[in-house]
Amino acid sequence: MDTLIHTNHFNENGKGIRKSNIAMLKDADLDLKYVPVELTKQSKEILCRAEWGNPLNDIAWVCWFTKLHYSEKALLLNTAFINENLSHYPLTISSEQLKACCLYKVLNILIRVSNAPVEVQNEWVRRLEWTINTDFSDVCQMIS
Repeated sequence: MDTLIHTNHFNENGKGIRKSNIAMLKDADLDLKYVPVELTKQSKEILCRAEWGNPLNDIAWVCWFTKLHYSEKALLLNTAFINENLSHYPLTISSEQLKACCLYKVLNILIRVSNAPVEVQNEWVRRLEWTINTDFSDVCQMIS
């Protein structure tokens, strides 16, 4: 099972699913000049509690996207999504894990937009701050 992710075989030669870059992210100083120091500090503290290489990364990213873009319907949609996922792949999910997985994704994007226009960088800094300040416990409380 460790060589199979979902239905696609893991392939290290770049033609399959790409490897997690958590090692790079943990080793990176994350001190991006366009990200406020306090947001970087809070992000590092939350990331330290994360468990990597976990299918929860995908679940968290769907929840993040839904909460950000469809906040009025997010609880309903995320609860249905997570409960259906758990009916096939049982996991333990905490709000801290969800937030850490979301931060992992946002920080990866922040690294990728280092050379992007300032407006793009500012938008992802805003999303970083939003992620740090967002409570994901509502979704975890609704899991059946």
